[in-house]
Amino acid sequence: MKTISEFQKTKEWYLNNFKLFEEKLNGESKTFLHDLRKSALTQLAETDFPSTKEEEWKYTNVSPILRQNFIPAVNLDVRSSINKEELKKNLFGGFDYYLMTFVNGIYSKELSDLQELPNGTVVESLRLLMKTNPELVNGKISKFVKAENAFNLLNRAYSTDGAVIIVKDGVVVEK
Repeated sequence: MKTISEFQKTKEWYLNNFKLFEEKLNGESKTFLHDLRKSALTQLAETDFPSTKEEEWKYTNVSPILRQNFIPAVNLDVRSSINKEELKKNLFGGFDYYLMTFVNGIYSKELSDLQELPNGTVVESLRLLMKTNPELVNGKISKFVKAENAFNLLNRAYSTDGAVIIVKDGVVVEK
């Protein structure tokens, strides 16, 4: 049962390193989003990572993923080396679109293009909305967050940002 002990070791690494993650949140640990994080961490402690013994995962060996302990970007304090020119090389062409760019899971306003959104539309970073308009997302995030497996819980526990897109009834977004 070497695989089980590897999985458990990985899970314990994430559980034990959550405190360091919390220390880097700069006040964000006092939000409802952080309550969702702590709830996910509690559930993670009681949930196993999926294995090939489960029907939905029978063709997916997650062992290589679990051997790598990922460090949240908020703990790294690293600036993006990606610039707009580099980003443009990897974008789809041939149509008009709004662009919301995340680097290591953190929204980059400099690399995004959300100009001229129609009235009745909100496209914003979750992190920013938590500071400027938390009532817009409070109580809504938990409706859409799935806790189907340990990976979902791990993502919820360590997430610091995300995309919030709200389009009011009757509003048409052309791009």
